[in-house]
Amino acid sequence: MRWKFKTSQKHLDKLLEEAMVDCYAEYEAFIGVVTTLDGKLPFPFEAEALGETVEVK
Repeated sequence: MRWKFKTSQKHLDKLLEEAMVDCYAEYEAFIGVVTTLDGKLPFPFEAEALGETVEVK
């Protein structure tokens, strides 16, 4: 799949790594990732899921 964000895949990987650095349980990692993505991604944006274009809000 082609990357459509202005943010590079490498930068996104770094954000995810930082979001989970001190997480011990799965729920902590989930909350860290959601919080980080909410603050850093340009919402709303379009994505492809199951072959369909969707808007992520």
